[in-house]
Amino acid sequence: YLWENNKDHLDDIALVYFGRKITYKELFENIDKAARAFSAIGVKTGDICTVVSLSCVNSIIVFYALNRIGAISNYISVIASETEFQSYFDDTKSKYVVTMDLFADKVLTAAKKAEIKKIISFSLSDYMPYSVKLGYKIKMPRIDTNYLLDSNVIQWTTFLKFADTLTESEWSHDCNSISIWAHTGGTTGFPKTVLLTDKAYNASAMQYMKSMAHNRKDVFLNIMP
Repeated sequence: YLWENNKDHLDDIALVYFGRKITYKELFENIDKAARAFSAIGVKTGDICTVVSLSCVNSIIVFYALNRIGAISNYISVIASETEFQSYFDDTKSKYVVTMDLFADKVLTAAKKAEIKKIISFSLSDYMPYSVKLGYKIKMPRIDTNYLLDSNVIQWTTFLKFADTLTESEWSHDCNSISIWAHTGGTTGFPKTVLLTDKAYNASAMQYMKSMAHNRKDVFLNIMP
């Protein structure tokens, strides 16, 4: 659906991230590359991949890449404890995890107690403009990168290179099957897992289209926790 709506406007801006403008062409190329990389490391249709991330370019690419190959995205709160992480991994039978480096240590500890095959780690700075990236690295507290020495951990740039090892890519996907596992906050009771199909997710997009008059290239400010 994203492709159908933008395939004739690939030079339009899809995302603005700390001043960096990312076109739909660049976004689709990154989604395709990540999809092939996921397939190359063993992710298959129906597999559940847990994602521990704030809202950023990487998380959007991961979301659509997993969807493209028919895998299921399981986004969980970054403030969960190690015990809660392990519980999420076990309950969903996740074999793969994508995490922001800020939470990688906690994820790795929990993953060792679960049956996680691979952990993909990325940084908020991956898609920042160079000048902003430099400032981010200077201002942010130094992250202990010893977790990268673990054989099950793959850094984002290395992960994307796996795409080149996949010569053929045939994926099956049913828009009526579950593609997203979302989790409620538990503010009104015990936290619940919400299973969403592509159709349910696209219904939200349709709702925006019907309730907000807009034109192509209008800017939508999306503030996410």
